[in-house]
Amino acid sequence: MCRPAVREPSLIRSVISRNANGGVVAKIYFTDRDLSRVRLTITLGPLTEGVFAFDLLSRPSSVVYEDWRQRVRESSRTRSVASILLQQRLRPIPDLLWLLQGPSAVDDNRLSAAGLSRQAATMAIQDFCRTAILPYWGRIRRYLEAERDARGRVLVNGGVEKLLSMLHAGARWELPVLELPLDQPGIVHLNGRGLILAPSLFLPTRCCVLLDVQPSTDPPVLFFSVPPDRQTAPRLWNGADDGGQALESLLGRTRAGILRTLADSCTTGELADKLSISSAGVSQHTAVLRQAGLITTRRNRQTVLHTLTGLGAAVLLGMAYDCDPPIRPEPLSRLRVPTATN
Repeated sequence: MCRPAVREPSLIRSVISRNANGGVVAKIYFTDRDLSRVRLTITLGPLTEGVFAFDLLSRPSSVVYEDWRQRVRESSRTRSVASILLQQRLRPIPDLLWLLQGPSAVDDNRLSAAGLSRQAATMAIQDFCRTAILPYWGRIRRYLEAERDARGRVLVNGGVEKLLSMLHAGARWELPVLELPLDQPGIVHLNGRGLILAPSLFLPTRCCVLLDVQPSTDPPVLFFSVPPDRQTAPRLWNGADDGGQALESLLGRTRAGILRTLADSCTTGELADKLSISSAGVSQHTAVLRQAGLITTRRNRQTVLHTLTGLGAAVLLGMAYDCDPPIRPEPLSRLRVPTATN
């Protein structure tokens, strides 16, 4: 589904448009300036893929995701009440897209009707990401990077119109309109803002998902589906991610362990217990990580709390700063719960 069912932005209005086969479509209108400002990015980060994956978990899909589904179920046997309510009473797409779009897109009435608060919904998705996305993130990102590069070659060799026409089997390009078979029909006028295209691993049952924050001069982001084939899928889900070994080579085993553990903020004592080292040893290692800008430390009376910085989260998740879309979710450890507006 392209947009949330409620609170549609002003530039997107629902209309019933149908393609030659009678299917409902969404139409995106381009100007010459928009065509010159179409660009590709690798990903908006693990939170985005997490929201899409949470949606996929409750939908039937290809067998290539079965190993992943089984691993997620095994590691999530004790689920929070919020997670259960999310799956039972909400549709992650579109009901949780506000996590990616920002506070202005939140439908508090929808959340309240489901018995959830913003904080509970946010924490449930964070927990899901840590189980279902982060263990595979290094491989997921490399897969998405390869898909981005493949589309980049299409752009170079065939031009932007060729790229747009190949986003999905049901996509239809006829200057100046891109038609896409989406669940939610609509008309989008880019009005010179351009468009960012991003591949997503977890949209096999959908054509695309459009993120557009209004009012804004930033280009919308159109996610298109790039499901793995039967040969690629086992390499995504099975075995240890070699990014862990690289992290240990960079930082050392203990400091790498501290950085991984701080995906959730911890006190010095908690780090010592989880890593089976002394509190003094923790203090020495966290001092080095703090000087490198990877963590921050706050003292509250007798308690010292350590938290990942944005740079620390980027190092941990294998995120690159050259991926710079205008709408980028915070790393999981820094995600802020949107507050209600007056």
